[in-house]
Amino acid sequence: TDIASIPEVIKDKENGFLIHPGDIKSLSNYIKQLCENADLRNTMSIQCWQEITEKFGMDKHINTLEQYLKELV
Repeated sequence: TDIASIPEVIKDKENGFLIHPGDIKSLSNYIKQLCENADLRNTMSIQCWQEITEKFGMDKHINTLEQYLKELV
């Protein structure tokens, strides 16, 4: 759903679908689209994985920590 920090990771119609809380009609339509379209599922899965690993992956955390420690020294 389009709440809190979820939109920081999920880009609507790029790597997932964002809906308003309680919008059952949109949810069911998007589930149907994903069930019927393997290419869409695969594309969104790949894009979501890339977004998550870029923003929250181990390399990102290590680089951030390394920068922080260099600044301290």
